[in-house]
Amino acid sequence: MQSLPQFDTSRTTWIEITKMDHQHGGLGWEFGTCLWSPTKNKAGNDFYAIMKEPVRGDLVLHFLEDKWPDGKRDARFCGYSRISVPCYETADQPPVNSAWGFSDRYFRIDLSGFSALDKPIPIRILRKEYEQDIRDEKKLSVLSHYPFAVRKDGIRLSQGRYLARCTQMLYSFLIEVGSLVVDEAENSESGSTSSYAERSTYREQRRALKEQMRFVRNPKLAKKAKEQANYTCAVCGLEPVVKYGDRGKRLLDCHHLIPVSSRDLTDESTWDLTLDDVSVLCANCHRLAHSGKQLLSIASLKALV
Repeated sequence: MQSLPQFDTSRTTWIEITKMDHQHGGLGWEFGTCLWSPTKNKAGNDFYAIMKEPVRGDLVLHFLEDKWPDGKRDARFCGYSRISVPCYETADQPPVNSAWGFSDRYFRIDLSGFSALDKPIPIRILRKEYEQDIRDEKKLSVLSHYPFAVRKDGIRLSQGRYLARCTQMLYSFLIEVGSLVVDEAENSESGSTSSYAERSTYREQRRALKEQMRFVRNPKLAKKAKEQANYTCAVCGLEPVVKYGDRGKRLLDCHHLIPVSSRDLTDESTWDLTLDDVSVLCANCHRLAHSGKQLLSIASLKALV
């Protein structure tokens, strides 16, 4: 995935959630050049007041629902830009305003430096990989205009939410999922999988919830560890892929040889792991490893088995 700007904790990062059905407003209001909305909704309420909050230099991530070259129609993170001119009111009408033609005045924010991602990231993958983490943050966050709505049957982009706030956690997830999407595409194009013999590092990110610090597991590390282990449990030798096919991959866990919870979470040097710091275990052996007060070593587990 191409590099994204570093998350700036001193500024706000915004998410535009839109569809290409209405051509984003038409000529002069094109996607990636501006953000716009009516000044009030049909009921006369200040539903779009958040448009007044972005300031010059803020980062904008663009989530667009469209029919993509692969034939799928869905919402994807497809590019980013910067606020160049903060919100101002205008009586100019977007040439294509469809459902928003009821208004005679609009908010408009001008953008600059739009950069399209080489491989847009499907939001469905973000939801799949990090649903529980997003649920937790949504539940505990005091932020208004969070981009996801939480339902019993899953999480979805908030319906009707045009402009939302992006947290540092969400930003890190987008970067990680982007890496996974690129890896899968490259492997598919080459027709082969890498041996991953090189010593790469994978950051186990942290975040605060209920005033406690915990790591967010890095799925890229787990994915590559399983590939290197040829989807075989390091203790009992179980090969679930042989019996269950591709679904069998889910029966294997990425096991941290030194528990993440035992590290100093305030020391960033403990966040970067290599494949040597983990092992691949089946669900049974993984549970056995954590069954007592002291974590069992791989050698101890093999002796038990």
